[in-house]
Amino acid sequence: MKYIIFTIALLFGSIVNANPIDDQCAEHVHQAGAPVSIVTHSEYVCNLNYGVHFRFDTKVAEYVVYRIDPEDVSGTVARKDNFKPDPSIDSNLNARLEDYADSGYDRGHLSPAADNSADAEQMSQSFYLSNMAPQNSSQNRGSWRILEDRIRSIAREDKVLYVTVGTIYEPGYKVIGNGVGVPQYLWKVVVDAETNNAIGFIFPNEPLPTSSLPSTITTIKRIEEMTGLNFHPNIEDDSFEAVEPDMQFWNKIN
Repeated sequence: MKYIIFTIALLFGSIVNANPIDDQCAEHVHQAGAPVSIVTHSEYVCNLNYGVHFRFDTKVAEYVVYRIDPEDVSGTVARKDNFKPDPSIDSNLNARLEDYADSGYDRGHLSPAADNSADAEQMSQSFYLSNMAPQNSSQNRGSWRILEDRIRSIAREDKVLYVTVGTIYEPGYKVIGNGVGVPQYLWKVVVDAETNNAIGFIFPNEPLPTSSLPSTITTIKRIEEMTGLNFHPNIEDDSFEAVEPDMQFWNKIN
C-alpha cells in the first residue's frame, strides 16, 4: 500500500464540506464514505493502514477507520510495543507517553496491532498515540481483545472488512496526564465489503465479561445517535444504518 501522510487542521468554527479521509486515503473506508463529524477543533491524519479523526480537546481520536483482509491479519510481523506520538500531529496538541504513566489505564489500540501484521512499518505506525485511547485494562485485555480476535477470524475467511472504531465523551469525563480524556464508551462498526452486512458495538469503558459481548451489539444508527457522527454519508437514506445486524453472518462474534 502506498505510504501517505496527510493532515489538515480545523480551527474553531470552521466548516468541513468534504471528509479529508475520503479525499486522501479512501482505501481505508467503505465506498459509502468516512463518518462526517461535528467536532471541528481536530485533525485528519492518513497513515499507512488507517485514517484518524483526532480531537484536540481530548487528545484522543474521535474515530479510526481501516480496511482488513486475510493478508493484514495473517502476517508474520511481530508486535513491537514501540508506543510513540504521531509525528503528523503538533506535539502541543498530541498525547504523550507520560500522560498514560501510572494512570491506571491501558493505551488501548483502536486499530489493533494484530490487524497490521503484514508490514513492519504498518505495525510500527499502529503504536502511534493517535491510535490509542485510555481504556480499562481488564476490558482491553479481555472482552475487547476477544472481539478483535473474532473479527480477525472472519477476515481470515477470505473476507474484506471495513472497520470504524472510536470514542464517546459525555460531560464530566475524567482526564489523565496533561489533558488526555478518558472516554466513557468505546464503539466499533464492522462492514463486510461484499455483502454490506454491518454490525455495531458499544462498550462502556469498564470491565466487561466475554459472556456479555452479545449485549454490546447494536445498530449503526444507535452509534450515530450517541456520537453525532453521520456514517456512510454517500448513501442517500439511513436504511443501511438502521438495519439490525445479520447474526447468521456474524455468528463468530456472537
